[in-house]
Amino acid sequence: MQSATTFQGLNHHLVLHRVLVDHYSLEHHVHFYANQLHITPHYLTLVVKRMTGHTVADFIFLMLYGEARLLLQPQLSIQ
Repeated sequence: MQSATTFQGLNHHLVLHRVLVDHYSLEHHVHFYANQLHITPHYLTLVVKRMTGHTVADFIFLMLYGEARLLLQPQLSIQ
């Protein structure tokens, strides 16, 4: 059985994922995401780190890096 704290942390993590997908290309600061979830940046980082082993900043970087890699791939033309 999960504790209320674990469930709340999971809920924040799921909402964070949605907010990250919607805003990562323009918003690169943990503070923005914490405000969207109505929690402190410290608490958000703590919950995400405990659940995933990575920080919120890590996730923002990975999403930006993944997008940059896609944009840098050569465009293949069909001939």
